[in-house]
Amino acid sequence: MLEQAILIVLGTCLMLVAAKARKHLTPDSSTQEIMGGEELLASRDE
Repeated sequence: MLEQAILIVLGTCLMLVAAKARKHLTPDSSTQEIMGGEELLASRDE
């Protein structure tokens, strides 16, 4: 139960950081790589 809560918090922090980073980056290959990483994290949580 506690481990699951920690994972949720860490995942939320990663999403917020990625969203902030995406705003600063120009839409190039690095942005697409970040989005791909988020998809991998989301599929792992399910």
